[in-house]
Amino acid sequence: MKYSLLFLFIVIYNIKCFGQEQHISIHQQQLAYYNHLNLNRYQMDSIHHFKEQNIKLYDGCQLNKIVFGWFPYWQGSTYLNFEWNLLTDLSYFAYEVDPSTGNAISTHNWSSAVVIDSAQAHGVRVNLCVTLFSDHATFFGSSTAQQTLIDNLITLVQQRNANGVNIDFEAVPSSQASNLNNFLVNLATQMHTQIPGSQVSIALYAVDWGNVFDEPTLNNYLDYFIIMGYDYYYSGSSTAGPNDPCYPFTASGYNLSRSINYYLNAGIEKEKLILGLPYYGFDWPTTSSSLYASTTASASVKLYNTIMDNTSGYYSDANKHWDNNSMSSYWVYNNGSDWHQCFVDDSYAMAKRLDLINQLGIAGMGIWALGYDDGYSDMWTVIADRFSSCGTVPCTDTIYDNGGPGRDYYNNSDYTYTIQPTGSVGLTLTFNSLDLEAGYDSLWIYDGSDINAPLLMALSGNSVPSPIVASGNTLTFKFHSDGATVGAGWEAVWTCVQDTQIPETQIVGSGTFSGDFTVDFQDTDNDTVTKRWFNYIYRSDTLWQCYLDSGYFFDSLNYQVNQNWISQVGNWQETNAGLIQTDENESNTNYYIPINQNHATSFVYSWDMKIEGSGTNRRAGIHFFCDSATSTNRHNSYMVYFRVDQDKVQIYKYINDVYYLETNDDCSVDSGQWFNCKVVYDKILGNIDVYKDNVLVSSWSDSSPYIANGD
Repeated sequence: MKYSLLFLFIVIYNIKCFGQEQHISIHQQQLAYYNHLNLNRYQMDSIHHFKEQNIKLYDGCQLNKIVFGWFPYWQGSTYLNFEWNLLTDLSYFAYEVDPSTGNAISTHNWSSAVVIDSAQAHGVRVNLCVTLFSDHATFFGSSTAQQTLIDNLITLVQQRNANGVNIDFEAVPSSQASNLNNFLVNLATQMHTQIPGSQVSIALYAVDWGNVFDEPTLNNYLDYFIIMGYDYYYSGSSTAGPNDPCYPFTASGYNLSRSINYYLNAGIEKEKLILGLPYYGFDWPTTSSSLYASTTASASVKLYNTIMDNTSGYYSDANKHWDNNSMSSYWVYNNGSDWHQCFVDDSYAMAKRLDLINQLGIAGMGIWALGYDDGYSDMWTVIADRFSSCGTVPCTDTIYDNGGPGRDYYNNSDYTYTIQPTGSVGLTLTFNSLDLEAGYDSLWIYDGSDINAPLLMALSGNSVPSPIVASGNTLTFKFHSDGATVGAGWEAVWTCVQDTQIPETQIVGSGTFSGDFTVDFQDTDNDTVTKRWFNYIYRSDTLWQCYLDSGYFFDSLNYQVNQNWISQVGNWQETNAGLIQTDENESNTNYYIPINQNHATSFVYSWDMKIEGSGTNRRAGIHFFCDSATSTNRHNSYMVYFRVDQDKVQIYKYINDVYYLETNDDCSVDSGQWFNCKVVYDKILGNIDVYKDNVLVSSWSDSSPYIANGD
């Protein structure tokens, strides 16, 4: 069986702002760039080095938030790698409006684009994104052009059995504000009348400098409002900074939390407000390596997968940094002549932004743009963990007010947020700091899942309270601030009490079946069982076999072992006592089997083992999720080691055959004594749990987990 790593690359390009006074958005920049290339879908696939992976990790996950993604026509076949069940809406980009007539300059093959068929086949809603970046006075000055556009859009939506339209009219001057709002109301009214159940949404500016949107009126007509939460720092910025700061990067800077707060206060319902987030960022040449450094030229656009591919070597872990105020990842490097700073959200930074969406209670997230992460599953993993039934809430974490860890909270804030750690039976909240305007701004803590639960504490002022203990495993926050004075807000840490009762499972059912059958599992515990696994085996001659291509394996290892095992290094012997390795001079033995692990999201590896021999460095264990089992250290993999002479259990991660020790925990390991080992790996969350004789002895969570096929 042959294994290879698939690396996906995307063309790297530089886009200037064309010397205009008002900077051009990423939507307009990239549309102009790819229109100029004038390539078809297959040519786009070629320049992006697209390869279909056909790896679906999250088919069983059910979304509980909106995930709205723009699909630019130039993304070609990248939709073949989408986790469709983690997407609610796909917006096909774009119908380019001719401002003089309302007709389309181009719809970029809307009528035949196969991505639309694929999205609909997977139950994803589809809308057509409509762009107008200039000549607004011409368009809004012509009622004929406006009606032509409305008629065309209704027809195009009906022809593709789509769900509606998304309006992306940018750089609209304040003098056209009234005309813009009237057009949107007219469009929504006609669309909803002629296509019942259709949706009309709009792309909102991160900062509405011209105050062009009449939010209270539009809220009565439009279905969704998607904040374009990026370009806070853009290619022409004089200072390098985060493309989408979660919280203020500087003391007075605009940011995602402030934009959300603004639009909520302007009159948009939480259930209609969506935060668009970038799968790209900017790389500037700068005057120094210091944070807040001045730029010396315009930035180049860097897509998420460009950073992950790291073909230049500049975007290494060694060059990676974190700004805690804005919750942003960035890279600093010197290319031999200039300092550079590149701000792009990694998966950890993206998770913080999805946490903000959950905390403020808005409808969900948007993505500019789908496919910009092609080749990597990290962002899908974050969505599954934060927005779906597959997600978990950590036992301990830190929560801040909506100004983040380093800045003041915002005026006119009102939101509630519930904490319920997964698998917990108790919960404690400890405040590290508290600073609210006394008597006007308040934080209430409730003992349950909503504000109808008993009130535990009402906080105002700056007196830090004693730890708050829930009667169960759930607490709810409610925060209100008025329109005047603000303060530093709060920082609090929640810590849960884990369920320690050992679960008992009774399986009801017996017999031999040749067709469909049902088996009842009765679980007894304080909580439901967190994970369940099953295995199925069949008899082949004298050997029990499993379907390795489906991710299942079993071997009793007595006399006759599975023929798929490969002895790579060491002296391995098959006996009635099991599989024995006897070469004590070889320090890196290797006996492996290829297993397809692409069809599930979590795995359990279980085996019995004893360690004997001489010396003072006796150890044994398992590598798993290896992408090259024949490499010295299995190239990219995880490893669990049990050490007799040190009484330790260790978890390692290997990257390019270099090991990184992640845990080194105490664990009694006796020489010559059999014990059972279990390793549980969740590739959604990156969690690794190690058990010895069914007792948890070590745990570690990888923020960039391996997900692809392995040995």
